[in-house]
Amino acid sequence: MVNRKGQIMRRVRFKSSGFTLLEMLVVVAIVALVAVGIAGIFGMVGDTITRGKRVSDLNRTAAQIERVMREDFNRMTREGFLVIRNEYANRGQNIGLFDPRRFEAEPVARPRRIDEIMFFAVSDGPDFVTARRALHPDMIARSSTAQIYYGHGKKMIRPVQTVADRNNPYYRPMISEHNYYPNADFGVTAVGAGVRNPNEFASDWALIRRVTLLTSPGASETSVAEELAAAPFSIPREQLIDNQKQLALQPALQSIFRGVADQRPAGPGNAWGTPQTFRREPRSLNPIGRASSGVVDIASTSLNEIRATVNHMDRMPNQFGGWTSSQVFSQVFNPRALTDRALMQAWMLEALPGDPSWFNPNRMRIRVRYETEPPLASIEDARLTGNVQQKEFERSYREADQEMLTSAVFVPRCTEFIVEWSYGLVDQVPNSPTYKQLIWYGLPRYEDVNGNGTFNQGTDVVIAQPFDGVPARDVLPRFTGESPGSYGNNLYPTRALINAGLPVPAIVPGAQTEVSLFGYFDPGPGRLPNTGGDPQDSSWGADALQDPSEVRPWLWPALIRVTMTLADRTDPTIEASYQVVFEVPNGGLKNR
Repeated sequence: MVNRKGQIMRRVRFKSSGFTLLEMLVVVAIVALVAVGIAGIFGMVGDTITRGKRVSDLNRTAAQIERVMREDFNRMTREGFLVIRNEYANRGQNIGLFDPRRFEAEPVARPRRIDEIMFFAVSDGPDFVTARRALHPDMIARSSTAQIYYGHGKKMIRPVQTVADRNNPYYRPMISEHNYYPNADFGVTAVGAGVRNPNEFASDWALIRRVTLLTSPGASETSVAEELAAAPFSIPREQLIDNQKQLALQPALQSIFRGVADQRPAGPGNAWGTPQTFRREPRSLNPIGRASSGVVDIASTSLNEIRATVNHMDRMPNQFGGWTSSQVFSQVFNPRALTDRALMQAWMLEALPGDPSWFNPNRMRIRVRYETEPPLASIEDARLTGNVQQKEFERSYREADQEMLTSAVFVPRCTEFIVEWSYGLVDQVPNSPTYKQLIWYGLPRYEDVNGNGTFNQGTDVVIAQPFDGVPARDVLPRFTGESPGSYGNNLYPTRALINAGLPVPAIVPGAQTEVSLFGYFDPGPGRLPNTGGDPQDSSWGADALQDPSEVRPWLWPALIRVTMTLADRTDPTIEASYQVVFEVPNGGLKNR
C-alpha cells in the first residue's frame, strides 16, 4: 500500500490476547490467600488488643484493691488482735471455674483457697462511717475504731417458686439471719429440682470487705430525732434512743463476739429485759443482730471491752449462756485474773463473723451473706404497716437492708483468696530451693515444678509451710533479761500459741483448716482440763512469776502476703493471679 508521498505502508496485524481460565483461578486463589492472611493478622491484632485490654482492666482492678487494703493495714492496731484462717473450699475438692453449660471452654477445676483475715483499725478522727443509708440526716453513725474483715461472702439460694414469698429470707434480709444453708456451700451442687447454688462455681464468688464500726450508746454522738417521736410518725421514744442493739437508728451487734451478740441483755425494755428498737421482722418482734446477716455494720462495743473479753473471760464461747439466758457480762469474767491461753484463742476465733467450727473441719462454715444486686427491686405498700409516713419510714429501713447486701462486695469474681504471714525470717538451709528467701507460714503450699500434680520433695518449691516455732534463745532474752543458753532447745512463739495446737496439716489440699492467732500477751499454757503444757516450751514456768505482758508478748507477724485470683469480668473462663505484701505496724520478733 502506497501513501500520497509514494511511501510504502505496511499493514500491521495486532494479535489480541487475555487471561486463560487457569490463570484467573490462580489469581483468585492468591488473592484469597492474601485476604485470609490479612484477616488472620487483623484477628491476631484484635485478639492482642482484647487480651491487652483485659490485662489492663485486671491490673487496674488489682491496683485499686491494693490501695484500699494497704490503707486498712496501715491503720491496723495492736490494741486489738489479729486472726488469719486458711481453708480450702469444699474440703479441698476440685472446684470448677465456670458453669460449662454457659460457656464453651475447657473446664478448669482445682482446689481453691477461701482464706479469711480479721483485725482492728484506728483513725485520727471518726473516719469510719456506716455503709447503711441514713434514716435521718442528723443521725449518722461514725467511729474512729473498726473491725476489718476480708473473706469470701456467701450468696443465698434464690427460691424456685415463680410467685415470690416476700417474707422469704432471700427476699427479706433480716438482721438475725444466720446464713447457714449447706445447699449453698462453695463448690457444692445444690440438691432439688430447679435449685441452683450461686456459690457452686468460683467465677461467681466475691471477696467481701466488711468494716464494722465500734462504738457505744454513750459515744455515738447522735441524738433522737424528735420529729420521729411526734405525729404523724408517732414512734415510741424508747424505740428510737441508742442502746446495745441500735445506734443512730441503725441496727447494731451487741458485741463482735458471736456468743455475746446472741445474748439477750439485761436492761429496760420488753418482757425479756431486752432494749427495744423500732424494727419488726417475721421471726421476731425484737430481733438480735448477727454479723452473718450481711446487713449490720455497727457493734456496741469498744477496744477496751474487746480486750477485757479476750484476757479475762472465764469460760468457753459455747458455754456462754445463749440467747435464752439472763446472764450479764460481769458474771462471766474476772477482770482481776488472767484467763487461760486456750480461752484467749477461742474468744479471738469467736470474733470471726461466721460459724465457730474451726476445730471441726467436717462441718461447713457460715460466711457473711452478700448479693450482687438487691433481691427486691421495690417494696410494695401492701407489705408495710401504719399510716403513709410510717410506711415510708419502714420502706426506708427495709430498702437499706436490701442495699447493705451489696455494700460489702469488694472484689467480684474472686476465684481464690490466700493469706500467709512471715516473721521476716530467712531460709538458711544450704541447697534448699528457697535458700536466702523469706519463710512464709500458713496452710502448706508448693509450686508444682514438673506439673505432675503431686508434691515431690527436693524438686517442688515450698511456697508456704505450717508454723512450727522459733528458737526461744533468739527471742525471749530481750524481754526477760535471761541468757540465751538458759532456754536450751525450747521454742517461742510455739505452734500451740500461734496455731492453737492444731495438728500440722498435710501439704496436699484437704479438709483441715489452719488458724494463726495474734493476741495481746501469752498467759501461759494450761489450767483448763486436757490442755496440758506446751510441748515445744518447757521454760514458761521460769517466767511465770513475772508479768506475762512484759516477758511473754504475743509476737505479731512482720509481713502479711495476700494472693488473690480474679476471673475476667467479661469472660469468666479467664483468670489471673496477683500478689501483694503488707507490713504489719509494730510487727516482728523484736516488737512487743
